[in-house]
Amino acid sequence: MPRLWLSYLTLFVHPSCPSALSHTHARRTFDRALRTLPPSLHERIWHLYLSWASPSSPASPSASTIVHVWRRYLERDPSPTSHYIRAVLLALDPHPRPLEAAKRLLALARLTHSGQYKHPTGAAGEFKSAHQLVVEWLDVCERFPDEVGVDAAESERLRDERASAASASGTGAGAGALEVAAPANGATEGAKKGSAARTELPPLDAATLDPTSPAKLDVDHLVRTHGLALFGDQAGRLWTGLATYWIKRGEFALARATFDEALGAVVTLRDFTQVFDAYAEFEESYISGLMEAVADADDDDEDKKDDEDELDERMRAFEDLMDRRPFLVNEVLLRRNPNDVQEWEKRVALYGTDDEKVRPFLSFLLERLSLSSQSRTPADALSSLTLTGRRDVHARHHLAQPAQGRRRVPPPLGPLCQVLRAGRHDGRGRPRPRERAQGV
Repeated sequence: MPRLWLSYLTLFVHPSCPSALSHTHARRTFDRALRTLPPSLHERIWHLYLSWASPSSPASPSASTIVHVWRRYLERDPSPTSHYIRAVLLALDPHPRPLEAAKRLLALARLTHSGQYKHPTGAAGEFKSAHQLVVEWLDVCERFPDEVGVDAAESERLRDERASAASASGTGAGAGALEVAAPANGATEGAKKGSAARTELPPLDAATLDPTSPAKLDVDHLVRTHGLALFGDQAGRLWTGLATYWIKRGEFALARATFDEALGAVVTLRDFTQVFDAYAEFEESYISGLMEAVADADDDDEDKKDDEDELDERMRAFEDLMDRRPFLVNEVLLRRNPNDVQEWEKRVALYGTDDEKVRPFLSFLLERLSLSSQSRTPADALSSLTLTGRRDVHARHHLAQPAQGRRRVPPPLGPLCQVLRAGRHDGRGRPRPRERAQGV
């Protein structure tokens, strides 16, 4: 019995099959075969059925028929969901279905993060991680921003609603508790603890998870809760993807705000370089567009003056961005490791006489060393800080002394500032030989 059905159904995927048989009659015949044969033989029928219901099939069924057939099969076996997204939903010509593709990718990422689903990518048995699926989802959002995501006004309204709901329930950030903040030292350590440190994802409404629903996605919120909050040490691609999404929607101010926020949140030089280069490329492209608009405009054009003013403003902003690069790099490294003495010394050199920027370093030294103003000098303080893990030796020794014989009087900040700014120490925080010999 199965052999007869298979021989007959093979005719419908042949390139020479007439259109009178390869469309409605073929679909009804496939359905009749599934109703007739026992469930143990359905897989052999479905193999031909899915070959027939594909964008590259010689039968060329309609897009709605293809999607309907694949949805039926995914209810039976969801394992080829990724193939369905890539080879069916995004390959439909001329009308792909990016909204359904984005929702299915988001659902896959959630299942993978919770350990309920592992997506096979081939015969080698490889699997895609939750981060890879989130990046694929973001790629779809970048390619089809208008079809997938809500606009800026709707996104802001939803953000206000979440904030109001969180305030009313008294839960702080509420459903947005996972939204990204600037990571502190050791923020990426949780990612190294495996599934035991797996973060629970916030719940989503039914319309967001339903691939058949026409409701669009709040891309900004989803990137923060399902991407940046979970993958803080791989945030560069996520930040640039979110900024690109706003750029393609024409929200340039939001894109700049996203870039600026990213520069103040990333904790690795790799992510910083990725974000900074994308930011600089965007500004260069924007300035080039303004220069072309000014050059092509007539002298009596009313908008020419506004374009010239905006061009001057963007040029100043771009120059300021390039000038701030060494300061931003220094901040990234200090966010990564606030105890890095070399970077604090670079910060002192960068900011010069700006005491407000240098003051955190001075407070750091006083807190970590617990110096006695009578027995230690600022130069001795610097000499006790090294990059080989011995920065806390003096502090631990001091705290180990009997409490009655210990005085915790902080030294004045002035001499310490003079030592730092005079550069009377080597690259590892120790006084130079000449000053050390003179007892400075």
